[in-house]
Amino acid sequence: MVEGGASEERLIATSKAIAKATAQLLVACMMKADPNGSSIQRLQDAGRAVKVAAENLVKAAQSAVEVAMEAESEVNVSERHVGSMTQEIEAWESVKKKERQLELAKRQLHKIRQQCYKVT
Repeated sequence: MVEGGASEERLIATSKAIAKATAQLLVACMMKADPNGSSIQRLQDAGRAVKVAAENLVKAAQSAVEVAMEAESEVNVSERHVGSMTQEIEAWESVKKKERQLELAKRQLHKIRQQCYKVT
């Protein structure tokens, strides 16, 4: 997870934008500078270093996104399992309550019938 409040997706987008801007800057400098000069060689080396660093940062951020997604999916699975267990327990409780109510209703019916037979 990226610290400081930025998301991995934003870090990836920003890194790619920096690499692109650096490449554009290098092209602009090469148009105006002496192609055989030592400064242009150092600038190209710096540009390559920025490109490699940006690529590494993008790979690390993408890896972090994948790890976070896997962790979320694991949590969701266990949450679903817990949720389904909760639903099962609640359903079982409801069945037991209704069975008890049914048993009470059967007993009442039995008592009513007994009273009816006693009267007659």
